Amino acid sequence: MEWWRVLAWLITIGAALIILSLFAIPPIAWWVYKRSSVPLEHRYKTFWARLWASWTDGLVLMPVALLFWYLLLSKTSLWETARWLAVIVLIMHHAYSWFFSIFMHGRWGQTVGKMVTRVKVVDATTEEPITYKKAFLRDAVPILLVFPLHAHSLYQLITGAEYQGFQPNFGLSAQAGGTTWTGFIVWIWWFAEIVSMLTNEKRRAIHDFIAGTVVVRTNIVEPMEEE
Repeated sequence: MEWWRVLAWLITIGAALIILSLFAIPPIAWWVYKRSSVPLEHRYKTFWARLWASWTDGLVLMPVALLFWYLLLSKTSLWETARWLAVIVLIMHHAYSWFFSIFMHGRWGQTVGKMVTRVKVVDATTEEPITYKKAFLRDAVPILLVFPLHAHSLYQLITGAEYQGFQPNFGLSAQAGGTTWTGFIVWIWWFAEIVSMLTNEKRRAIHDFIAGTVVVRTNIVEPMEEE
């Protein structure tokens, strides 16, 4: 067998293993965090738990994203026959992940991912459940930052962009004029969030300071009372 065929097989197998490992993260995280517990003084050490929670939420929302991609980009897409319906679908595509985050945090203080990794968003002062207002404030800045990208997609669709030229800006690497800088700012925001989270005792990101929230572990071992 030629060397390039061997290389192609190795790359294919490696890619398959990587993809399988990505989908394996949620059940592994659930298994690990279900069996782990931390003392009370470590309740704010949530960085890794939040990382795996975000990954899990991304996989939970993936089927919805794929459905929107199909409707908007397939040869039988809605926008070719009913542009107004395609506009609605595009708006839903841009909004569903934010709705998921705000609703879940406002209702339970946890997304599916946070339930898996056993962390919860609470009020930073009282550590009581947060309100929908605080849940919205946690996501307010990212929503505002990506608004130009979403507005550009809607503009393309509403004004009748050619099918082949239609770019719904699903990612942050939009090539359209006036939107690339927005993606750059979003990446800076995410980096600042991580730096903030790693440089304060309660691991609060910038959005936590804006909303007055903090993320705590729920798998805490209560200290035993001395007799």
